[in-house]
Amino acid sequence: KPNLTTWWGLINSWVEKYPLTYQEPTDGTLAPQWVVEELSHAANPETIWVSGVGQHQMWATQFINFSHPHQWISSGGLGTMGFGLPAAIGASMARPGEDIVLLTGDGSIQMNLQELQTIIHHRMPVKIFLINNGGYHSIRQTQKNFFGEPLVGIGVDSGDLSFPSMEKLAWAYGYPYVSARHNGELGDAVEKTLAMEGPVICEVFVTTDQN
Repeated sequence: KPNLTTWWGLINSWVEKYPLTYQEPTDGTLAPQWVVEELSHAANPETIWVSGVGQHQMWATQFINFSHPHQWISSGGLGTMGFGLPAAIGASMARPGEDIVLLTGDGSIQMNLQELQTIIHHRMPVKIFLINNGGYHSIRQTQKNFFGEPLVGIGVDSGDLSFPSMEKLAWAYGYPYVSARHNGELGDAVEKTLAMEGPVICEVFVTTDQN
């Protein structure tokens, strides 16, 4: 077995030198990084974590406290928005009865939306936390950083793209629905969602200016 002491020492020095930080809003709105941190603290340490593809995927990688290997399922840099729902189904089939938390975005989940029926049909205990940042935030960030306005194909701020109500979709598919729009609502929403039996959707509305 290789001695990794030097390697871990180097990694830990980078962690100290380049800590992950973010700006917390002062008006009570939700920073997505804080949402992921709070969810990580509240969840069972043995939880299997799954993500879709997008900005939420980056925040999940950075701010979830993983307890051991093989509890994080992500497509990495391979792209394909919509990965999260089928991946969560696979995780639930492979580890029946275990806690599965899917972190996804309001854009990413649309790409394989039909798989909501697979989860509900088989009563898989998948807790879906949907980070709603008003559109495709990775594209929003790229356009702002490299091209500037006018923004195109982003969501609420470009005005040329929108998604249906997740609350109404949850009802249509037969899911319990929980939501949080303010930092005072998040703790109860997370606790309620994680405590429910079977699948549930929790939609968290976050700021659109966190990169």
